[in-house]
Amino acid sequence: MALKVDEAMDLAEDLYHVIGPSMGEPEVERRMAMRKVLAEATLPRWGGFLERLLVANGRTGFVVGDTLTVADLKLHWIIDKLTNGSLDGVPKSVLDQFAAVTAWRKNIAAVREARLAAPKSATDTSRTTPPFLVIP
Repeated sequence: MALKVDEAMDLAEDLYHVIGPSMGEPEVERRMAMRKVLAEATLPRWGGFLERLLVANGRTGFVVGDTLTVADLKLHWIIDKLTNGSLDGVPKSVLDQFAAVTAWRKNIAAVREARLAAPKSATDTSRTTPPFLVIP
């Protein structure tokens, strides 16, 4: 399982490096041209990679295995950045064509929300770690 988590983490890292240059581009015209390529070609291709990874895992709602891993968190952070409307020229719907990716995003968000809403006991020390990083 550790090798599969590493594979998913590498996918996240590679995806971050693909989008990074447009995030740092100060020239608006050039940045928008880069984002157009991202939205129309690059991100759909990478969405397909993630879709295949999720389907190969058996549509468990997680990238690897049947529980939350750091790979889910890292990929979710990047995918959220791509689809939350904060990147000019990249539509929020850029990955909507991928059913497994959409279901996975909803699942990871629900797991995170459930963890944040869970009652804490007097002996719970998890508050020393950001709640979204603590695996339930």
